[in-house]
Amino acid sequence: MRKISLLLALSSSIFAEAIVLEPINIEDSPINTPSYEVSQTLAKETRSISLTDKLEQDISFNKTSIGNGNEGISFRGLDFKATEYVEDGIPMYRSTGGLIDTNFNMTNENILINDGSGVSSTGVSAMGGEVEISSSVPTKELEVKLGTTLSTNDEFYYTTLGSAINDYYIQADASYYHRSNWELSDDFNPTITQRKGKRVNSDKEQKNFSLKVGTFINDNLHVAAKVSVSKADYGLEPNIEASSMNHWARYTRVDPKELSSYYLYLDYDYEDFKFSLRTYYDDYQDKYVIYDDISYTSHGSVVTYDDSRLGTIFNTTRKKGSSKSSFIFLSERNEHIRLGGGMLKATTKLDTFKSSLLHVEQLSDIFELEAALSYTLMKEHEASGGSAAKKMDDKDALDGQLKLSYTENKSSLYISGARKSRMPAMAEMFVFFGPTNQNLKPERSWQYSAGYKYDISKKTAINFDIYYYDIEDLIVDKGSGFINQGDAKHYGAELRVNTKEFDKNYIRVSYTYAHTQDDNDEDLILVPNHKLIAQDTITITDKINAFLSYTYVSSQYSYNFPSYANTLNKIDDYSLFDAQLSYTFKKELSARLGVKNITDENYEWQYGFPAEGRSFYISLELKL
Repeated sequence: MRKISLLLALSSSIFAEAIVLEPINIEDSPINTPSYEVSQTLAKETRSISLTDKLEQDISFNKTSIGNGNEGISFRGLDFKATEYVEDGIPMYRSTGGLIDTNFNMTNENILINDGSGVSSTGVSAMGGEVEISSSVPTKELEVKLGTTLSTNDEFYYTTLGSAINDYYIQADASYYHRSNWELSDDFNPTITQRKGKRVNSDKEQKNFSLKVGTFINDNLHVAAKVSVSKADYGLEPNIEASSMNHWARYTRVDPKELSSYYLYLDYDYEDFKFSLRTYYDDYQDKYVIYDDISYTSHGSVVTYDDSRLGTIFNTTRKKGSSKSSFIFLSERNEHIRLGGGMLKATTKLDTFKSSLLHVEQLSDIFELEAALSYTLMKEHEASGGSAAKKMDDKDALDGQLKLSYTENKSSLYISGARKSRMPAMAEMFVFFGPTNQNLKPERSWQYSAGYKYDISKKTAINFDIYYYDIEDLIVDKGSGFINQGDAKHYGAELRVNTKEFDKNYIRVSYTYAHTQDDNDEDLILVPNHKLIAQDTITITDKINAFLSYTYVSSQYSYNFPSYANTLNKIDDYSLFDAQLSYTFKKELSARLGVKNITDENYEWQYGFPAEGRSFYISLELKL
């Protein structure tokens, strides 16, 4: 009760002072939080289809494991659940494992990476920063985009249809992805569970559809609604190095995985104030089918996860003179139900409330101050069956953030300090297949960062960032359940250089050094110390471009999942070369021909999980 009173008191104090405003947009100020764009052009040049593919093009992100062979994405070596993903002001759906499905396909969006040194769209930025996804809105009476990309491993088709007439608009997006078992490198050495050639159980099919309609009732009021549906079925590739695993770990398919989302948007401007309301509901289900052997013809257990989420975000903003202040309130209920697997039905419902104050002050022509304060409360609403062994204690966290920025002429500099937290995910507390640990404590961290940007010329810019994260109560999986293990430290540096000094070349080079270790002085898993990306877009003629890319990832460590052996295994470093040739027939029609992993590098992204070998592709896109 005391915690609820604190939450309400914080809300009341804001309204008493009439501080009302929308979440602060990091693009509003030229010296605000560093943000790096993953452009649609770069996504096409690198043939990046899923969100994971696109984020991997930035040195801050690396591929990581979310269990059972599923791929995820990690920011600066932090847990994949530490990054917040927001689409048009709404936090994207998280499954019971705290997972944002970064392997889904998006075709009509802009992606901006907020590195977490400053405030975010929902309050104090998350431990792992924020990925802001904004969908396009039509501006003409008819807008059509049709595209496909076909490779030796998969095929992807997408279409966008939009229309804006008077004060109304409608936007529809659809895509279809299909992959048969993909091809390993010719240099792959076969094992008992994996022969040369096609990767076992690596097929996938995914369908996506979304429809958004909106209207500008007047110059101050905008209302919109969106519905989206995603359905997929796919195999979970087996670990080729684990000699003894249960069937759940080795012979599993997800069939199907479905997510239906319903969003409502309202934005209203009144004098110095802006009001924003977002309401959202998600219905999620996946079925894990555990097969008897590698033939995948007969199966035993079927485990169904049936989840839902209902939430509201209210943002109010006031901008006056050189200052901007914000109040944000989030209320969310998550429900999780597990059925099957020869176990009792497990049901869990959790309520989360979050209040945030944000303020940005332009202190002078060259100095700017950002400040944020967020209070989060998580409560158990209901638990039954396999989840009701013990009632979960309320969990709360008070986070704060300060950042000072300086800009003058061609350069800018910032320093930042923050106290941040990550609430445990439902699956970390309730596990659903073993001992529960409802009283896991939130991960907490002190985070410090600094950065410098300098425009060497009108065509060349350099960015340099350093960071240090001190994490307490680190949540780790010990096979039999999740625990708060202890402390961990993350520190590193990132360098980015972009130049168009050469008339025909657009060169981008980025490098990061990352170091992580726990309180036993052991490296954290799946965090390479070095990552280098070098890319060049070459203009050959007005219609022909060439793209060259080189990526180096240093060695890293991984557990032999899912054998639950706690020994760390070293994964060798690897280098990837990609190339592409694009041709624009006319403004509306373009084609791309490319090859990925030119040298057919045989490498693993996780111990026991080899990656794709060389592949060739062709892409076509038509805009009307």
